Amino acid sequence: MATKGKVLVLVSSGHGLPLKDGKIYTGAGYYLNELTVPVRALMKEGYEITFANPKGNTPQLDVHSAVPDFFGGDEAKLQDYLKFRDTLTGLKNPSRISDVIASGLDQYDAVFVPGGHGPMMDLLDDPDAGTVMRHFHATSKPTAVLCHGRSRCSRLFRIRRKWSPRSRRAMPLEHIPRLKAGSIPDIR
Repeated sequence: MATKGKVLVLVSSGHGLPLKDGKIYTGAGYYLNELTVPVRALMKEGYEITFANPKGNTPQLDVHSAVPDFFGGDEAKLQDYLKFRDTLTGLKNPSRISDVIASGLDQYDAVFVPGGHGPMMDLLDDPDAGTVMRHFHATSKPTAVLCHGRSRCSRLFRIRRKWSPRSRRAMPLEHIPRLKAGSIPDIR
């Protein structure tokens, strides 16, 4: 199958979220369903996925996300997505975001930041993640963020004031593969 394009997926390098009381939530990471469901849908549509994070290390699965509750209570579906996740070699060995930037961001058609507590550990303040997000905004390319993944965008809105959420179209994630066809209504 010929590729329709490339999607850059930003994940966290962190393996522990500092809490206000001085403790560390060591189970923090990406949420299984928030990463694998969209990635599988994009891959089925023919998109090539590139995973990247600040350090180029294997991202951590949030320990509370690998439960059937997040898959409609279906244990078989959970196991299917765990197996799918295990096939994602790029997730096991992601690129460093700085290396992706150096190789050129114009090669990517969209960027996706899945949720879980991971983005709050290091993507929130990572200058390279900020460079990626600003590039996709400046080039009007699709930017998909889920749950805590939006913390990366929130920081840009609050600090840099260069990216207004009002300047972007919002749409359900399932519509992203159809963006190239120009068939998505403008939702404000």
